[in-house]
Amino acid sequence: MRTAMTVLAVSFILAACAKEPIDDVHTVDWFLDPANMETFISIQELCKSNPGEYGKKPNCVNVGVARRNLYDIDSDGNFTSKTYTLEQVDRVTNGGASAAIRTYKNLSCLEGRGTKSVCDAYFLCLKKEREGKEGADCNVLLDQVQIIKK
Repeated sequence: MRTAMTVLAVSFILAACAKEPIDDVHTVDWFLDPANMETFISIQELCKSNPGEYGKKPNCVNVGVARRNLYDIDSDGNFTSKTYTLEQVDRVTNGGASAAIRTYKNLSCLEGRGTKSVCDAYFLCLKKEREGKEGADCNVLLDQVQIIKK
């Protein structure tokens, strides 16, 4: 009985001392290194799933800053990142980078700043999509839009 109590007490002490992955503090630059992408994603999910408990922890703050600095879209609608590829950023942002680029190009078409023939084909594709007609993937057309400098 005494041995069982000792084992149980040691188990509780070890469990109490165990660190969670979120407790190993990393810098923003560390998260911006693609080699650390899996940790970036897992800590980001943990912070999102329980902001009340984890939101103010240093890693949640640093992941948020890293996410905001992960990529940019230049005035030509091109993706830019210092370290990550578009595919990696889409993995971290759940497709957010590609969606942002397409939104930018869509607005450029609406404002008359996109390649007219491609924009026209894109809008025709969207119309067919809304009517339930099968057609090409409209995003493929949107990806081909070039921004025209005025």
